[in-house]
This record gives sequence, C-alpha cells and structure tokens, in this order.
Amino acid sequence: MLTMRSSLRDLGVRLRMSRNRLLKLALANASKNKKGVEQIVDAFEPRQIALLSSTASPFKVFQMLMESQTQAPAKGGETASYDIIIEKGPTAFPAGPIVGEFQNAGFPAAIEKGKITIRKKHTAVAEGDVISAEVAAAITKLEIYPITVG
Repeated sequence: MLTMRSSLRDLGVRLRMSRNRLLKLALANASKNKKGVEQIVDAFEPRQIALLSSTASPFKVFQMLMESQTQAPAKGGETASYDIIIEKGPTAFPAGPIVGEFQNAGFPAAIEKGKITIRKKHTAVAEGDVISAEVAAAITKLEIYPITVG
C-alpha cells in the first residue's frame, strides 16, 4: 500500500482515504455546488473507499493501480471473492500441533512420513462465504493469500 501511495504521488495523484460515512457526507455537501457528484455517492460499495484526484491521464493512473495490486492474507470475517481451494499433498510443516489447527479449520489433514499432509482436495471457503478466523489463520500458514489489495 505504501509503495502504491508513493508511485501515485510521483504521478501527481492525490489520494484521500477516510471513513465511508464521512466521504458520503462530504460528497453530499459538494453535490449542492456541482451537479453529478451525487452519482458518486450512489456507487459506494460496503468496502473501504479511496478518492483519487489528478491532472494526469486516467489511463496511466488506472494502469499503475492495476500493476500495483498485491495479494494479502485473509482475516476472520472477510468475504471470499472466489473459492479458496486447498490442494491435496504434503505441506512443508513437520508433524506437530499445527495438524490440529488444520483439522479445526476443517481441512482433511493427517501426518504421513513425518510431515503434515492434506489427504484430499478441499474447498476451504466457497465464493461469497465469510472466512472464519480459524480458516484465515490456517490458509495464511499455507501461504494462500486470497485478498487483493490495491
């Protein structure tokens, strides 16, 4: 996120992040003076919103935003934007208490040849479902980062 802000600054883009409610109020006040601003308020989604203003080409700004997207680990309570699938096979973890964490998250985990193995392909979270804290911790340990940032 910090590198994205820095590269936006280099392009002359101003970035404003605030609480969605405050942004809606500010845009509602601005719509009194300028027509068309109220359409922006209607487009808000229930996610964190950032407002960008720039004199640079919108195509360059869009291209830079697309290039700077990264994957981030999930937190409990977030919604899965796609099916999170755990593949069958051995993991990098030696036998130990982490197998219990995987099983608590609902993964078909077992110990084979001194390593933790996922016994079969498993859909941890279906698209549109809420990611539980246990599943979020387990998929982070497996280095699965389902959230797109940027």
